[in-house]
Amino acid sequence: MSLPMTSRLVALAGATGREDEAPSLHLSRWFANHAIACLFLSAQTLEVLDANAAAIRLVDASDELALSGGKLVVRGKAAAEQFRRFVYSLDGAPEIHMVGDHHRSLLMRVERVDETEVIAVQLFPIAQDEDQGLWANMGVIFGLTPSEDRLIKLLVGGANIKTLSEDLGISVETARTHVRRSYLKIGVSNREQLFAAVAPYRLKG
Repeated sequence: MSLPMTSRLVALAGATGREDEAPSLHLSRWFANHAIACLFLSAQTLEVLDANAAAIRLVDASDELALSGGKLVVRGKAAAEQFRRFVYSLDGAPEIHMVGDHHRSLLMRVERVDETEVIAVQLFPIAQDEDQGLWANMGVIFGLTPSEDRLIKLLVGGANIKTLSEDLGISVETARTHVRRSYLKIGVSNREQLFAAVAPYRLKG
Protein backbone atom coordinates (compact mmCIF):
# COMPACT_ATOMS: atom_id res chain seq x y z
CA MET A 1 0.00 0.00 0.00
CA SER A 2 1.31 3.44 -0.87
CA LEU A 3 0.69 6.00 1.83
CA PRO A 4 1.60 9.69 1.50
CA MET A 5 3.73 10.58 4.52
CA THR A 6 4.76 13.83 6.09
CA SER A 7 8.52 13.97 6.53
CA ARG A 8 9.43 12.42 9.89
CA LEU A 9 11.75 15.22 10.79
CA VAL A 10 9.38 18.03 9.78
CA ALA A 11 6.39 16.42 11.48
CA LEU A 12 8.21 15.86 14.75
CA ALA A 13 10.11 19.13 14.71
CA GLY A 14 6.85 20.97 14.15
CA ALA A 15 5.18 19.06 16.97
CA THR A 16 7.99 19.56 19.47
CA GLY A 17 9.20 23.00 18.46
CA ARG A 18 12.79 21.77 18.93
CA GLU A 19 14.25 21.17 15.50
CA ASP A 20 17.65 19.91 16.68
CA GLU A 21 16.79 17.88 19.77
CA ALA A 22 14.01 15.37 20.41
CA PRO A 23 13.04 14.62 16.78
CA SER A 24 16.43 13.23 15.79
CA LEU A 25 16.71 11.27 19.03
CA HIS A 26 13.32 9.66 18.57
CA LEU A 27 13.95 9.00 14.89
CA SER A 28 17.14 7.13 15.70
CA ARG A 29 15.42 5.15 18.45
CA TRP A 30 12.23 4.18 16.63
CA PHE A 31 13.45 3.78 13.06
CA ALA A 32 16.95 2.42 13.53
CA ASN A 33 15.81 -1.20 13.17
CA HIS A 34 13.56 -1.26 10.13
CA ALA A 35 12.52 -4.85 10.88
CA ILE A 36 10.42 -3.46 13.75
CA ALA A 37 7.09 -2.04 12.60
CA CYS A 38 6.98 1.62 13.69
CA LEU A 39 4.46 4.41 13.20
CA PHE A 40 4.10 8.00 14.36
CA LEU A 41 0.50 9.11 14.95
CA SER A 42 -1.31 12.26 16.00
CA ALA A 43 -2.72 11.47 19.44
CA GLN A 44 -5.78 13.62 18.73
CA THR A 45 -6.81 12.28 15.31
CA LEU A 46 -4.79 9.04 14.91
CA GLU A 47 -3.53 10.51 11.63
CA VAL A 48 -0.43 8.66 10.45
CA LEU A 49 2.44 11.16 10.39
CA ASP A 50 4.91 8.51 9.30
CA ALA A 51 5.31 4.75 9.15
CA ASN A 52 8.06 2.46 7.99
CA ALA A 53 7.59 -0.31 5.46
CA ALA A 54 7.45 -3.01 8.15
CA ALA A 55 4.51 -1.26 9.81
CA ILE A 56 2.60 -0.87 6.55
CA ARG A 57 3.11 -4.57 5.74
CA LEU A 58 1.96 -5.67 9.21
CA VAL A 59 -1.13 -3.44 9.15
CA ASP A 60 -2.02 -4.58 5.62
CA ALA A 61 -1.86 -8.22 6.76
CA SER A 62 -3.87 -7.59 9.93
CA ASP A 63 -7.56 -8.30 10.42
CA GLU A 64 -7.65 -5.88 13.35
CA LEU A 65 -5.99 -2.74 11.92
CA ALA A 66 -6.18 -0.73 8.71
CA LEU A 67 -4.75 2.44 7.21
CA SER A 68 -7.69 4.43 5.88
CA GLY A 69 -7.94 8.10 4.98
CA GLY A 70 -4.41 8.66 6.29
CA LYS A 71 -5.37 7.34 9.75
CA LEU A 72 -4.73 4.19 11.74
CA VAL A 73 -8.08 2.45 12.14
CA VAL A 74 -8.84 -0.21 14.73
CA ARG A 75 -11.64 -2.37 13.35
CA GLY A 76 -14.75 -2.91 15.43
CA LYS A 77 -16.60 -0.13 17.23
CA ALA A 78 -15.81 -1.32 20.77
CA ALA A 79 -12.14 -2.04 19.98
CA ALA A 80 -11.75 1.36 18.26
CA GLU A 81 -13.25 3.18 21.24
CA GLN A 82 -11.05 1.24 23.67
CA PHE A 83 -7.96 2.19 21.64
CA ARG A 84 -8.96 5.88 21.55
CA ARG A 85 -9.40 5.90 25.34
CA PHE A 86 -6.05 4.16 25.71
CA VAL A 87 -4.27 6.76 23.53
CA TYR A 88 -5.89 9.71 25.33
CA SER A 89 -4.78 8.35 28.71
CA LEU A 90 -1.09 8.03 27.78
CA ASP A 91 1.41 9.90 29.89
CA GLY A 92 5.21 9.78 29.59
CA ALA A 93 5.75 6.05 30.15
CA PRO A 94 5.45 3.47 27.37
CA GLU A 95 2.24 1.43 27.57
CA ILE A 96 1.16 -1.87 26.07
CA HIS A 97 -2.11 -2.39 24.21
CA MET A 98 -3.38 -5.52 22.52
CA VAL A 99 -5.77 -5.61 19.57
CA GLY A 100 -7.56 -8.78 18.50
CA ASP A 101 -8.07 -12.03 20.36
CA HIS A 102 -5.24 -14.15 21.73
CA HIS A 103 -5.02 -16.28 18.59
CA ARG A 104 -4.83 -13.50 15.95
CA SER A 105 -3.63 -10.44 17.79
CA LEU A 106 -1.04 -7.71 17.73
CA LEU A 107 0.79 -6.14 20.63
CA MET A 108 1.24 -2.38 20.45
CA ARG A 109 3.93 -0.59 22.45
CA VAL A 110 2.86 3.03 22.53
CA GLU A 111 4.39 6.18 24.02
CA ARG A 112 4.16 9.92 23.62
CA VAL A 113 7.09 11.65 21.95
CA ASP A 114 8.30 13.85 24.78
CA GLU A 115 5.39 16.07 25.83
CA THR A 116 3.79 16.42 22.41
CA GLU A 117 0.60 15.24 20.73
CA VAL A 118 2.66 12.78 18.68
CA ILE A 119 2.66 9.13 19.69
CA ALA A 120 5.16 6.51 18.60
CA VAL A 121 3.81 3.00 18.05
CA GLN A 122 5.66 -0.28 17.64
CA LEU A 123 3.61 -3.24 16.37
CA PHE A 124 4.42 -6.89 17.05
CA PRO A 125 2.74 -10.20 16.37
CA ILE A 126 2.12 -11.90 19.71
CA ALA A 127 3.82 -15.09 20.76
CA GLN A 128 1.68 -16.88 23.33
CA ASP A 129 3.41 -19.00 25.94
CA GLU A 130 1.08 -20.88 28.27
CA ASP A 131 3.51 -20.54 31.17
CA GLN A 132 4.82 -17.04 30.51
CA GLY A 133 1.84 -15.10 29.13
CA LEU A 134 1.74 -13.01 25.95
CA TRP A 135 4.90 -11.57 24.42
CA ALA A 136 5.85 -9.51 21.43
CA ASN A 137 8.22 -11.33 19.07
CA MET A 138 11.51 -11.00 20.98
CA GLY A 139 13.53 -12.30 18.05
CA VAL A 140 12.44 -9.33 15.93
CA ILE A 141 13.03 -6.81 18.71
CA PHE A 142 16.43 -7.96 19.97
CA GLY A 143 17.67 -10.34 17.26
CA LEU A 144 17.37 -13.38 19.51
CA THR A 145 17.36 -16.92 18.21
CA PRO A 146 14.34 -19.11 19.14
CA SER A 147 16.45 -20.78 21.88
CA GLU A 148 17.54 -17.42 23.28
CA ASP A 149 13.96 -16.18 23.16
CA ARG A 150 12.81 -19.18 25.22
CA LEU A 151 15.72 -18.74 27.63
CA ILE A 152 14.89 -15.07 28.25
CA LYS A 153 11.25 -15.91 28.98
CA LEU A 154 12.35 -18.58 31.45
CA LEU A 155 14.73 -16.12 33.15
CA VAL A 156 11.97 -13.53 33.47
CA GLY A 157 9.76 -16.28 34.91
CA GLY A 158 12.29 -16.83 37.70
CA ALA A 159 14.37 -19.76 36.39
CA ASN A 160 17.98 -20.14 37.52
CA ILE A 161 20.89 -21.49 35.44
CA LYS A 162 20.34 -25.09 36.60
CA THR A 163 16.64 -24.94 35.68
CA LEU A 164 17.48 -23.38 32.32
CA SER A 165 19.93 -26.14 31.46
CA GLU A 166 17.37 -28.82 32.40
CA ASP A 167 14.45 -27.19 30.56
CA LEU A 168 16.48 -26.55 27.42
CA GLY A 169 18.39 -29.88 27.54
CA ILE A 170 21.81 -28.22 27.57
CA SER A 171 24.76 -28.14 29.96
CA VAL A 172 25.01 -25.51 32.69
CA GLU A 173 28.02 -23.95 30.93
CA THR A 174 26.13 -23.78 27.61
CA ALA A 175 23.20 -22.17 29.43
CA ARG A 176 25.57 -19.55 30.87
CA THR A 177 26.95 -18.89 27.38
CA HIS A 178 23.43 -18.43 26.01
CA VAL A 179 22.58 -16.05 28.85
CA ARG A 180 25.71 -13.96 28.21
CA ARG A 181 25.00 -13.86 24.46
CA SER A 182 21.36 -12.89 25.06
CA TYR A 183 22.34 -10.16 27.53
CA LEU A 184 24.78 -8.77 24.95
CA LYS A 185 22.09 -8.67 22.24
CA ILE A 186 19.58 -6.99 24.55
CA GLY A 187 22.20 -4.58 25.92
CA VAL A 188 21.98 -5.52 29.60
CA SER A 189 24.45 -6.88 32.14
CA ASN A 190 22.27 -8.38 34.88
CA ARG A 191 18.83 -9.82 35.53
CA GLU A 192 17.42 -6.58 36.94
CA GLN A 193 18.35 -4.71 33.75
CA LEU A 194 16.95 -7.59 31.71
CA PHE A 195 13.56 -7.32 33.44
CA ALA A 196 13.45 -3.58 32.77
CA ALA A 197 14.41 -4.06 29.10
CA VAL A 198 11.86 -6.76 28.26
CA ALA A 199 8.95 -5.71 30.50
CA PRO A 200 7.51 -3.30 27.88
CA TYR A 201 7.08 -6.22 25.48
CA ARG A 202 5.15 -8.56 27.78
CA LEU A 203 1.45 -8.65 28.44
CA LYS A 204 0.68 -11.09 31.23
CA GLY A 205 -2.14 -13.49 30.41
